Amino acid sequence: MIRYVSGMLTPRQTTLSYFGITLLSLAMAAAMGDGRAEEQDTSGIWVDGKVATTGDGSYYHPFQTVGEAIEAFKAPTDPNTRVTIRGGTYREQIKLDAKHGGSKSGTPDQPLVVRGMPGERVILSGMRQVSGWKLDSGKVYVADVGEWNPPGAPNPCPENFYFGMQARPMAQSPDGSAPLWIWQSMKKDAAGNLVVTDPEHLKGIGNLTGGYIQYYSIPYQIPGATILSNDPDAGTLTVGNNNVVADFATTYIVKNLRSLVDQPGEWAFVKDPAGMYKIYYWPKSDEEVAAMLSDNPPTQVRNGKTGIVILYGIHDVVVENLEIMGSTGDGVHISGGSQNITVRNCLIHDNGGYQWRDGGKVIAIGGTGIFMRDTDGVTVTNNVITLNTNGVGIQSCKGVTVSHNDIGYNFIDGFDVSSGRNLAKPTLNATISNNYIHHHYNLLQHPDAIQTYDGGVQGLRIVDNAIFASPQIMHNGMAGGEYLGNVIWGPNINKLGSVDSLGSAGPVIFRNNTLYGGVCFYPTMPAQVTDNIFLGRLFTYPESYTGDRNLLLPMLKSPGVYDKAQLISINGKNYNSYGLEVGGGIQGFYDATQQDEHSQIAPAGESLFVNMPTILRVFGDVKEEQWSPTESVIPLEKVPGEGSGKVDATAGMSVGGYIEFNMDGVPRKITAIDEAKSTITVTPALNNRAHLYRGDIIEYWGDRTDFKRDSRLAANSPGRAMASDGGPVGSRLVIANYQSGDFDGNGTRDIPAVPADVEENVKLHDFHASPWFSFGN
Repeated sequence: MIRYVSGMLTPRQTTLSYFGITLLSLAMAAAMGDGRAEEQDTSGIWVDGKVATTGDGSYYHPFQTVGEAIEAFKAPTDPNTRVTIRGGTYREQIKLDAKHGGSKSGTPDQPLVVRGMPGERVILSGMRQVSGWKLDSGKVYVADVGEWNPPGAPNPCPENFYFGMQARPMAQSPDGSAPLWIWQSMKKDAAGNLVVTDPEHLKGIGNLTGGYIQYYSIPYQIPGATILSNDPDAGTLTVGNNNVVADFATTYIVKNLRSLVDQPGEWAFVKDPAGMYKIYYWPKSDEEVAAMLSDNPPTQVRNGKTGIVILYGIHDVVVENLEIMGSTGDGVHISGGSQNITVRNCLIHDNGGYQWRDGGKVIAIGGTGIFMRDTDGVTVTNNVITLNTNGVGIQSCKGVTVSHNDIGYNFIDGFDVSSGRNLAKPTLNATISNNYIHHHYNLLQHPDAIQTYDGGVQGLRIVDNAIFASPQIMHNGMAGGEYLGNVIWGPNINKLGSVDSLGSAGPVIFRNNTLYGGVCFYPTMPAQVTDNIFLGRLFTYPESYTGDRNLLLPMLKSPGVYDKAQLISINGKNYNSYGLEVGGGIQGFYDATQQDEHSQIAPAGESLFVNMPTILRVFGDVKEEQWSPTESVIPLEKVPGEGSGKVDATAGMSVGGYIEFNMDGVPRKITAIDEAKSTITVTPALNNRAHLYRGDIIEYWGDRTDFKRDSRLAANSPGRAMASDGGPVGSRLVIANYQSGDFDGNGTRDIPAVPADVEENVKLHDFHASPWFSFGN
């Protein structure tokens, strides 16, 4: 042990500004207080990228790179053996794998620890810095970046661009504030390429060769490919062969051309015939120009690393206190039979990207914040996982626990759980508990808060999570599991209990959940459904369903008219619905099934909760949208009516009431309602941009502007003593605690604070502000 003398700064004579607070170095902090010397643990291997020369890995002579430390890391010989990384940015790929003969593993009592220094910002980055900027013309600067990556690399071209931690939009036309273009037709030519005809916008436009097109096909599909050529006289462009053909008039944009960089903050890349690249960027301010021309510019692009922290075939390892970002693939990748791995207190963001085929066609969009395959006993806890392609992936694993994390604003799914089509290696007994899972509703494919697929998911436990702002939770091949104590507000739960090629391993236990959105229990395994609150239809199969003590709230179907007929539905050959107006209500359902004897239907039109929105809707047809600087006319997707028809979605809303958009916390007043078009006009306006329907959510709060959510039952609500244990039905968790990162409610944040620059990037990617990503799928 080393004793510090008060006033000394050793070995690193620096201070660090973090989250707006100036932090003294650890040595100074140890010497503060009453002036007496304090003890500080300096054992293990140390890394400091700011030292002038690399050392032997000791505290006073640290290595310069993490790779050196990992190479020197041997099996632990005392409980304090670990790698500690001092503050800074390390553009490295960190690998701990079985080829080292076990020397990179620990033991259950003495795990190998790779950590960032507590109180310092330690970034492991897959980004490549872009430097050498010169003025091109006007206000646009250019940098030569040469051959970006070798042919066959995951991203052989610069497919994203960041200024610091803030992603910048690729140049496009029309710009984000203008209406999207609509073509007349798209057809295949003799060579199999796609030809777009749009004289209104493409006549006289100039050379588009080498640019990119994205077009709206169907909800959750935005195909795209490289523009091979265009004819500005005929108003056509030819696109590389693509499997997705939209044979109807639809919206589209063109992007990634030097000529389209026409406003601050935009960028594009250009490839010359020799395969070399240039990046063009219009800085947003004079301060950005100065930073770009400095010796250490903050401009960067993901550089094709398919993982930042890779753990393969090892055991008893802890990764903690790190910021992991910038991988084209996974931020943390755990596989190869690894066991007893813990990832905790990390900020994992901006991982994932595009997989390319020769010829410039995107073939996949991949990458996950934390991905694990063929592992046993992984624990993921107290992390922030955001702005990745997917949040957490679990494939062919046993005993995984993911708890007390904030998992939000990932571009596709929050969770993917599967067997990877290998039913011989199912995912067994994974637990997803006490997480805030939110804002997976836009942009790519069909976003899910949680998705199981490919069969082989057995014993999945989903417990005490707050799940918001996603179109759906989709289950294919979940063979038994538990939903306990969750608040699920918005996602529909599809196909719960659907089995793919595996056979039943039930039951599904669904208890003490609060759900706004429908749920369908499939008949392939028993479903035990008790003590829940359902705002939406409950679909059952009588041969497999057991239920009781559920509280059902009728949903609006037209102004002032509630759907009291279809609260519980029996699927199968003899389809029947039960509610207040048909089938004899709950009593009728009980007579038919001998289930839900003590369940109740809540009074229509009354609020059940302390403070929750009363109506949830999603955006409708993009072609009907209208924007202005002061107000927005928002089309709402119509809701099911009688039979197979759909009716006005503004039912229950009133002029003067307030809506919230995508849970952004901003009260917007309704100034007009058009029932015929199913639109509402709101002020202040949404961000003035071209919008795509990607599941954007509108919630109606009535005359309330306090959007602090509390889904616990109000004092006068039925069901407060209705549960089987004598307590309230539905979830009992406190949403506000989860949203603040205080999962246990003790007043202390349990997850890392998000730095201001990453928080700003989250705001920029709050999808109503950034309609399309750099490329489409």
